[in-house]
Amino acid sequence: MDLEPKATSPKDKLTKENRDRLKSVFHLLVGKPDSTQKIFSRPILVTLQSLIDLDERVQEKLSTHQLNGMVASVDVAFDDNTTVEFGTLSDFESHRWTTAKTTREIRMRWQFLMAINGYELPQQHALTVKVCSDARPIEILQALLSKHPHEDDRSIIGSAPLVCRVDFISATVGQELIAVVGDWSNGLQCPVRPNKLIEIAVKQKKTIEAIICHTTPVLLGLASTGYLHRLFDSSAMSDSLSIADGIKLMSWLMYTLIVIYLSQKMARSLSKFAMNSMMRLGIYNVFTLTNGDSTRQQAINRVNKRLLLRFLASSCFSLIINIISGIVTAVLWAGGS
Repeated sequence: MDLEPKATSPKDKLTKENRDRLKSVFHLLVGKPDSTQKIFSRPILVTLQSLIDLDERVQEKLSTHQLNGMVASVDVAFDDNTTVEFGTLSDFESHRWTTAKTTREIRMRWQFLMAINGYELPQQHALTVKVCSDARPIEILQALLSKHPHEDDRSIIGSAPLVCRVDFISATVGQELIAVVGDWSNGLQCPVRPNKLIEIAVKQKKTIEAIICHTTPVLLGLASTGYLHRLFDSSAMSDSLSIADGIKLMSWLMYTLIVIYLSQKMARSLSKFAMNSMMRLGIYNVFTLTNGDSTRQQAINRVNKRLLLRFLASSCFSLIINIISGIVTAVLWAGGS
C-alpha cells in the first residue's frame, strides 16, 4: 500500500546553505558591528598631500584583503559654520583650496564590504579618521570612556585633534587599520614647539607657581621681623612695657598683617598671570590646507610672542620684588643684630 508523502515544514525546506545566507543578509542589514577607536595626542601639521598619503596607505592595506566594494568620502568644516562634502577623494584633491576660510575639522571615511569567514555574504566595515583644529579635554575623557560611540555623536568623534575609529566584524582588520593611521600620524610634521626654557618651565610649573606665590610674603614677613628687632633694641628694653611701646607693637603687627596680605594677593595674581600665559604658549593651527589656515597661523605666532613676553615680564617682576624684599630683609636683620 502506497503511503502518502508527509507534508514538509518551512523549517525543513530551509537548508543549511539558505540559513547561512539568511544569517549573512540579516547581519548585513541590521547587525551592529563592533567599534574601536584611538585618540592620538601627538602634535601634527596636516596638509593636502598628507591626507592624500593617508588614503593611499589605507587603500594599500585594504588591497591585501578580499574586498567587494568601497566608498571613500571627505567632509571639511570651516570656522564660518560651512561644510563641504566630497563624495570621492579625487573631488577632494582637485578642489580649489585658495579660499580665505579657516579649516576647523576634516573627517575622512572609508566604507567597504569585506569577505569574512563564517559569513556567506561580504560584511560592511568602516574606517573614520577625524582631524580637528582644537581639543576639548572633557570630550576627550568622554571618548576614552565610551566603548561604542554613535557615528554622529560629535561629543565623541569630534573630541580630539586626531581620532581614528573602526567599525568592524573582523577585529584583526580593525587593529590593522588603526596601526596604519598610527604610522601615518607618527610620520607627520610636528609644529614648532616652544624653546627649551619654556619646556622646562612647563615641567616645573608647580615649583615656579609655589615660588612666585610664597617667596614674597615670606621675605616681607622676615623683613618685618627684622624691623621689629630694630624698633625694640634689646639694650634699651626694660622689664615693663610702656603704653607707647604697646602702641608701637600693635601698629607693627597691624601693618605687618596688611603688608603680608597685600603681598600674598599680588603674588597670587602674578602667579596666575604667569601660569596662564605659559600654559597657552605653543598653540598652533593643525591645518595648512587653505590660505585662511596660513593667515591664522601667522596670527597665532603673534599671540605666542605676546604670551611669551607676558610670562617673562610677570616672572621677572616677581623676581625683582623678591630681590628687593631679600635686600631689605638682610639690611633690617643686620641692623637689628
